[in-house]
Amino acid sequence: MKYCDRLHAVLVDSFDEDAVWTIDAMKLSAMINMPEKYPSFVVRKIETAVNRINRDTSLDISLDVKRPRHGKAILTFQKR
Repeated sequence: MKYCDRLHAVLVDSFDEDAVWTIDAMKLSAMINMPEKYPSFVVRKIETAVNRINRDTSLDISLDVKRPRHGKAILTFQKR
């Protein structure tokens, strides 16, 4: 999956100091050049990418998705 490599690189850079990283789904989508325009589509692809990253790399992360309101999703990644 093409987003796995990009997401992995972003996560490695973001976890330099902290073990937790929180970002808006659409902001992350723009960072990894994902063309999706709805947070629900972004979240689905990010969840798949996280599963592949956990399976295929040494990075072990969990993903928590908060939906404070319709059309908004906040993603929290945490190193395990």
